[in-house]
Amino acid sequence: MKKRLPHRGRFQAQGDELEESENWAQNHHIPMHLNKTHFPLFLLLLSLLLGSTSCELFHHAAGEDALPRKRSVRFLNKKLEQLQPDFNTLSAKLKIDAQLPDQHLKFTGSLRMKRDSAIWMNFKKFGLEMGRMLITPDSAFFINRLDRTYFAERLEDLAKAFQIPADFERLQSLLIGYPLSAEQPELSLAPGAYLLIRKDPELQDTLRLAAATFLPEKWSIFHPNSGLSAQMSFENYQKLDKQHFFSYFRVLEAVATSGEDMQIALEFTKLTLNEEVKMSFQIPGHYERTR
Repeated sequence: MKKRLPHRGRFQAQGDELEESENWAQNHHIPMHLNKTHFPLFLLLLSLLLGSTSCELFHHAAGEDALPRKRSVRFLNKKLEQLQPDFNTLSAKLKIDAQLPDQHLKFTGSLRMKRDSAIWMNFKKFGLEMGRMLITPDSAFFINRLDRTYFAERLEDLAKAFQIPADFERLQSLLIGYPLSAEQPELSLAPGAYLLIRKDPELQDTLRLAAATFLPEKWSIFHPNSGLSAQMSFENYQKLDKQHFFSYFRVLEAVATSGEDMQIALEFTKLTLNEEVKMSFQIPGHYERTR
């Protein structure tokens, strides 16, 4: 018997409309090998944002050669708390440009969040939904429209199966553009930036803050057990009000243990905070479970 998800509401499109959408994607030759390998991996990567890099990948702009004034870790963490958006709910549109090992994809999506409760996303091509996902503090759910399959797994089990740091709080912080800083990081100074560095046997990460603004520029983690590596850069900051800022453009670069690399660019538009959001999520009965 297939595991049924907790009721999250119903799809806007009903039976025949969903069937028509799925058949359209197949008839218009959207590559099916994307369904079975890269598309689930892409969703997983996009949602959990795995990986690492080293500080050597961080670059600075011309004219920022001077080391910044020494600050305390406590001071920098306080600045991050003051700058990040204050919200209960968040909604945004996405433009996604994904360079995968053997193909280049461009599509759109939507992001909806309820702070500390749920993250919902969908992905569309030519106005038709390719996939949908829901992540809660303890579980992850994915629907793949292209091959009519779904994925349902506890984050704890997901972390063990793939040897990755599957963490709701980390994902939430990345999506709002303010990665979690380490509890007891080392502080290092770089030209034009502060580096908060944490190294332990299970996870190594580095957060780079611009010295002039204290806003995140790049964040990287390394997961020694899996060897996965990635980094995310944060660009195009805009003021939400007098105190809070949001990065409207992100670039995620990742390298798998196989040596294949990916680059995913996310552009945020139509951002709204603290308005009602709907997170409809129901798996059609004829979809096959892959996990």
